[in-house]
Amino acid sequence: MSRADARSPLMPQLLMLAMIAIWGASFAAIKAALNASVPEMALIAGRFWLAIVAMLPFLPSGYRLASLAATWRRGCITGFALLMGYLLQTYGMQETTSSVGSFMTGLIVLLVALGARFVFGERMPRAKVLGLALGFCGLCMICLGATNNETGTSSLRGILLQVGSSTCYAAHVLLISRLSPRGKATAFCWWQLAVVAVGASCLVPVTGGLGPIETYIQNPTVWLNLAYLGLLAT
Repeated sequence: MSRADARSPLMPQLLMLAMIAIWGASFAAIKAALNASVPEMALIAGRFWLAIVAMLPFLPSGYRLASLAATWRRGCITGFALLMGYLLQTYGMQETTSSVGSFMTGLIVLLVALGARFVFGERMPRAKVLGLALGFCGLCMICLGATNNETGTSSLRGILLQVGSSTCYAAHVLLISRLSPRGKATAFCWWQLAVVAVGASCLVPVTGGLGPIETYIQNPTVWLNLAYLGLLAT
């Protein structure tokens, strides 16, 4: 029996569930880092530079430069949508709770389905329409009663920023579905990380710099959260 035959048919779903758990927990890590006075752009830049370095060994050896050269244009286009998603999300999390922020990310599923239907003309069966309606109602219920951040809830502006972030993430997914080059996924992904890292780094000086770096640089929790975001969630 081959390894593929011996693998549980649930393995793909379990791997996807693990990925969702890691990404969902990243909202708490982002919130903790922001609460420790780490500036938004510095946090985004730090996690993505760390991810870039960690991903280098996974680029195809032997034709590493060739694969990067073949994917840079598509990777940069897709990476720009990812950059905008992270910018809006990080600013939105300043005015929303981490739970609302993570649940608002559920809009990505709805928006991807709508984008696939109205932009790419994909069919949308009745079951999918019903699922989208239920998902939208659930997200509205989660956000009911949001007032301001001082009471531990979420502001309207924060929620709108999160919606904008989810829209950019949905565009990112749709672009991946159309631009991802077959056989060069790792290099394609590397360029996306690079665009976000460079873009966030360029914005650091014009958005307050590194902030009170002496306050958080000696905080071990900040470094643990950064490592989690860069090595796992990103």
